[in-house]
Amino acid sequence: MVVTTGSPRLQRLRRGVVELYASDHPSDCLTGHTHGECDLAAVAATVGLADVRYGASGRSHLDATKDESNPSFTFDPAECIACSRCVRACDEVQGTFALTIAGRGFGSAVSASAGDSSGPEQVQR
Repeated sequence: MVVTTGSPRLQRLRRGVVELYASDHPSDCLTGHTHGECDLAAVAATVGLADVRYGASGRSHLDATKDESNPSFTFDPAECIACSRCVRACDEVQGTFALTIAGRGFGSAVSASAGDSSGPEQVQR
């Protein structure tokens, strides 16, 4: 078996997927104004993405307000790409299922899990 991980077609596909994620993310991340604090910008640089063709006139979460209704974490829809890393961290590091991704597609959002969580750990996104 031959597994190809760096073909031109695969590189175009990767760049396209990252571009879709970046289309609903603050544009200053890709232009370097966040000083390397954004993991998505690092991935975009890895795949060679410098600008985004999508999102200028379509729906986005960029103007959505932060959800601070939960005392344990703040959810900022403009920063979240629903990657589930915070959900996995709650499970694998904290040993709790305190967070989950609620909804599907464009309506996905990190939210408190329906189950009990142990402790008032503060998670900032």
